[in-house]
Amino acid sequence: MIARLFALLALAFCLAGQAADAQTPPAQAPAAQVLPPNAAYVIGPADTIEIRVAGQPDLTTQARVDGDGRIGFPQLGQVTVAGQTLEQISNRIAAALEKADIIRRPKVTAAIITYGRQVSVLGQVGTPGIVPIDRPMTITDVLARTGGVKTDTAGYYLFLRSTDGAGQPTSQKMEINKVLEGDPSLNQVVKNGDTIYVPLAPVYYLYGFVAKPGLYLLREPITVQQAIALAGGVLPTGSDSRVTVKRKGVDGSERETRIKLGDMVEAGDTLIIPESWF
Repeated sequence: MIARLFALLALAFCLAGQAADAQTPPAQAPAAQVLPPNAAYVIGPADTIEIRVAGQPDLTTQARVDGDGRIGFPQLGQVTVAGQTLEQISNRIAAALEKADIIRRPKVTAAIITYGRQVSVLGQVGTPGIVPIDRPMTITDVLARTGGVKTDTAGYYLFLRSTDGAGQPTSQKMEINKVLEGDPSLNQVVKNGDTIYVPLAPVYYLYGFVAKPGLYLLREPITVQQAIALAGGVLPTGSDSRVTVKRKGVDGSERETRIKLGDMVEAGDTLIIPESWF
């Protein structure tokens, strides 16, 4: 009797083990290192994405979007993904798999592995370099990614180098303050291959009878009177009534002429504050 009981228990354990093995899901491919999802990001050429289908490890695909905006996917061939969000891509592939009667009610997920689109940022910013376009980004968004503009050394203009609809190079000069203030006519959305350049501020020189003569950065438009104030003002032995400027002409030659206190200082100017006659 006891022997029969042990035999029945052994048979029960054997059947339970077989049932557990039958219910064990198939092994999944190891997960790739994916970037944080961004619902607003639209996939484009050169991006690398991963497609996974729940319970179907053989369909897991990593692919780089080609110049025509397509990727190759098992049993479906070439699938257009450019111009779509990750959710839209997941839905498109799921619908195609079901329509082709490959999988019923498939659960498809898409993720970004690497961003193929990027912007170069050069010059007077916190960390110059390459910034990936991981969502719709404006100039200020890109500048924020690089640590912002160095206000102590940057000039008052930046340049956006891009291409037009015909692929021809373009360059736009913009006032930095207006861009940072969010002027919609300037703070535009960047695109792949753009370059933002923030040049070093130009310089001017101030000599003669002022408190602090020397070289100064022209970080914003200023008048002669403002330049003198930045240099600590005119000395008691000096005069601001006969200020002259040495400035290069269009032919490259330098000329010294009188300048008014309300006139604007230009890059490369040398302002000379004379001695007082009295």
